[in-house]
Amino acid sequence: MAKRRMLSSDVISTDAFLGMSLRARELYVHLTLAGDDDGFVSNVVMTTRSVGATKKHVNELVDNGYLLQFDGGLCLIAHWLVANTVKRTDTYHPTIYQREMSLVTAEGGVYRLLTEEELSQKAEKAPPDDDDSVTKSLRERNEPVTQLKENKKNLNKNNQTKERRNTPRKSSPWQLQDQQDYDMEDLERRLLAN
Repeated sequence: MAKRRMLSSDVISTDAFLGMSLRARELYVHLTLAGDDDGFVSNVVMTTRSVGATKKHVNELVDNGYLLQFDGGLCLIAHWLVANTVKRTDTYHPTIYQREMSLVTAEGGVYRLLTEEELSQKAEKAPPDDDDSVTKSLRERNEPVTQLKENKKNLNKNNQTKERRNTPRKSSPWQLQDQQDYDMEDLERRLLAN
């Protein structure tokens, strides 16, 4: 999760937003800070309690269209895309709530829940399951190759690190004079002898 979030004056300077209670507006700001890169907030109860708000304030945000609520307490900031679109792909982390993400659409930077009709149309347009034996065999054939390449990369990195560790370093005044490896008992005996 990112450590920085943005708010848009297009959202928080409207009469509708300013018409809500102060506590609900404060809660909106804190929920925005708690959102993942797609605007989902999984710790709504904790955030609500931390700012001294109640379920009434959460419902106020939902009723005014600033928050979409899902089963299990998960919420989505409706105006997330107005201010928080992540441009860099190396910093964007897709939400783990992909099922819930499939139930919404974004229009003009504002998320809304899909209607039953839209959901059924989406299901009809969705490609069939990957039961095609050719596609399945190609995928199975490529997975081990990809995994092997990743393992080889990791192995090369580990070997380079070990090589750097094992290369002799220039002597320093803190090293023992004869550069031998001493075990702890031998080292103790030598120190006590002096």
